Amino acid sequence: MAVVQISRIQNRRGKARVTGVPQLSSGELGWAVDLQKLYIGNGSVSEGAPATGNTEILTTKSNILDLVGQYTYRTNDNVQTGLTGSTPVQRSIAEKLDDTVSLKDFYKTAGDGSDQTAAIQRAVDQLFLGPIGGQYKNITLRIPAGEYLVTSAIFIPPFANIVGDGMDKTLITCTGSSAFYTKNGDSVGSGNYADDSTNSQSNQPRYITLRDMTITHSSYGGTIILQNCRDSLFSNIRIKGQWLFGSGTGVDYGAFKLRSGSIGSLDCTQNIFKNIHVENMAYAYFTDDDASFNQFDGGKIDTCGFGYKFGIDTVIGAAGQLTGPQFNTIENTTFNNINNQAIIIDNGFNNTSRNNKFLFVGNDAANSQNATVSVIRFGKETNFSTDDFFQRTADLTVNPLFNAASYPPEVEGPNNVHMSFPVKTEIGGNLVYTYFMGLPAPVIKGRIIVDYRYTANNTPGPVSRRGQWILDWNKDVSGTDLDFGDDFTFIGNSSLLNSLDFRGTLSGNKISIEVKNLTLDEGVGTDEFTFNITYQF
Repeated sequence: MAVVQISRIQNRRGKARVTGVPQLSSGELGWAVDLQKLYIGNGSVSEGAPATGNTEILTTKSNILDLVGQYTYRTNDNVQTGLTGSTPVQRSIAEKLDDTVSLKDFYKTAGDGSDQTAAIQRAVDQLFLGPIGGQYKNITLRIPAGEYLVTSAIFIPPFANIVGDGMDKTLITCTGSSAFYTKNGDSVGSGNYADDSTNSQSNQPRYITLRDMTITHSSYGGTIILQNCRDSLFSNIRIKGQWLFGSGTGVDYGAFKLRSGSIGSLDCTQNIFKNIHVENMAYAYFTDDDASFNQFDGGKIDTCGFGYKFGIDTVIGAAGQLTGPQFNTIENTTFNNINNQAIIIDNGFNNTSRNNKFLFVGNDAANSQNATVSVIRFGKETNFSTDDFFQRTADLTVNPLFNAASYPPEVEGPNNVHMSFPVKTEIGGNLVYTYFMGLPAPVIKGRIIVDYRYTANNTPGPVSRRGQWILDWNKDVSGTDLDFGDDFTFIGNSSLLNSLDFRGTLSGNKISIEVKNLTLDEGVGTDEFTFNITYQF
């Protein structure tokens, strides 16, 4: 490079935050005292400068990411990001990196297992409450894989997006009363979180996302408290506790609490719970308050005292309990080893259990031979069980190992339940009436409908019979009498038309069905009896 002339080296100094950096002369140095940054004048275009202006000279105070240049998405692949190909959307590398914020940006050793309550809360406050009117609410806070100790509740304001790296990757151990607690948007952070009594439609917790983590709760309380929370998503979360069979019901030891509090017009509504795994908790979900139109979809609830406890102590008409839980849907969930009921909805209407699987539920930590309570309990009409599978049905109807067991019903309370999953068994040849099936009769009066198909292969040919039993009783009127009807159609050897016969008796809360079958010789031939049950209690 040829040096034309150096007459003198000039420099200026001042406060950039006050006056800004002035246009410097060619080769002139400018020192920003307050920013501790150094600039040099570009010179004029006539001197050969590409543009008039100042150039920052790198120092230890420079943010190199702001100086790297502009980033354009897939520019080498000719992806058009702007209105025209010649005007691409450009962003700085700093802007690109700031799209997702890691907890490690607030706590360098995040994930090392130490107490990180303050760091998580500080990140949540700064990103979602924001230093100036919450302008950062479009940010996602990532909690990377690692171990985190949380000793008190992390308060979550509206619009917060908090995501981990996945179940059993982001591991949070909670030793306080709860791990997360939703708060309204009038909170200002730094310990100043608005009281729940100030919640309103304009500030209530809403549009929150919490997903992809495992939470171990070692204390008592609700692991996640949803106070007047609406339109939010909770997904891919595993919640583990210390509850074990025999340790009591522990009403205060659970995974989720949905609360409305004293504000009757603000229930927990329109929230989605997707693929939630709950283990070793006294209950998975609890509410006595108004909670409506929530969707609980997928996941599993394993080794718990209860699954859902809704409306247990609801006082209809009280503040926050105007209706009780209603229009909630529980579906596609596997319940396994649930000590008591998997679902209780004592108060509330139009709640639906659909396409769930109930295994070893209501057996007091044993199998169906020790069935003690119902699987689902509804306290009011217009709550529904649809397309649910109950292991109890096959065990207590036709499994000979459980013939002597009592039969608490699959669904207790006012209901009309059709068991869409068929049960298959064999009858075999019986020359005399023999015990075949048990059915529950837990109410004073009710009806059970059994739709069945019977097929048998023998000499001189196969037979097929389709039929329907209708069993009616009214203990107030008839005592132990049972009205048993069997209407059927028969195809096959006409000589065997009446060779299969059933009869039923009612004793206490159980109906016993006996069968005599001359279709087959004793111990000869093969047959199959398939049936579905509909309860109308």
